[in-house]
Amino acid sequence: MSGDMAAPAKVLTMDTLNPCIVKMEYSVRGPLVIRATEIQKQLKEGKQFPFKEVIRCNIGDCHAMEQQYITFIRQVVACCTYPPLMETAGFPADVVARAKKLLGGCGGGSLGAYSDSSGVEVIRKDIASYITRRDGGVKANSDNIMLSTGASDGIKSILKLLRQGDGQTKTGIMIPIPQYPLYSATIAEYDMQQSEGKQPDFMYAWELLEEYGLCVVPGSGFGQKAGTYHFRMTILPPPAKMQDFLKRLKEFHCKFMEKYQ
Repeated sequence: MSGDMAAPAKVLTMDTLNPCIVKMEYSVRGPLVIRATEIQKQLKEGKQFPFKEVIRCNIGDCHAMEQQYITFIRQVVACCTYPPLMETAGFPADVVARAKKLLGGCGGGSLGAYSDSSGVEVIRKDIASYITRRDGGVKANSDNIMLSTGASDGIKSILKLLRQGDGQTKTGIMIPIPQYPLYSATIAEYDMQQSEGKQPDFMYAWELLEEYGLCVVPGSGFGQKAGTYHFRMTILPPPAKMQDFLKRLKEFHCKFMEKYQ
């Protein structure tokens, strides 16, 4: 074989990707969050910014915002992962009982065993019991319950089931507005609608991040009324950081309004 053969061309490029994937946008984890991560790394490397840390108020990530975890859940997960802890760690009786119940519903009594496609049966039965109590006695059937690895996967699975047709017969999805941007991102992924361009509130959020280290989500990603602009933030940071966040936000907003009015 000749040693000067041309290298094969790349097969996977932006031009050959599924166009629905290219145009999808998930605002909660979009370019602002990517930039926030870059700034955090640059701060650690010693690069100077007008602030000392990035405060993330873009997503409901409780633990990343230093919220205390629930001890019972952690202890149950620990026992399920390593059952000998039930005998040696001195965990409370209710923790041990819950761990044994969950492991009893797993193949071979192991958390690593495959489950039914709809999820572990004992967990689905507990969910059905809760729904029955919540709804005042209206019976819920555990066979009609499917577990997912989070709300996002659950929503995507349902929308995928609903998608059918092309052209004028293509499935239409009615969603609430303002909406959680996962809906519009998934709809774009499944080619159910076209995504929109950048809005002024994106510029507001971008400058807020670059100048004051505050990460929020533009309201345009949620679907806002035409001619209005807002941003979405969570309130998960500890009180001290929340006060710092609000102080920075007030200072930025006043400067922004003065600059662009």
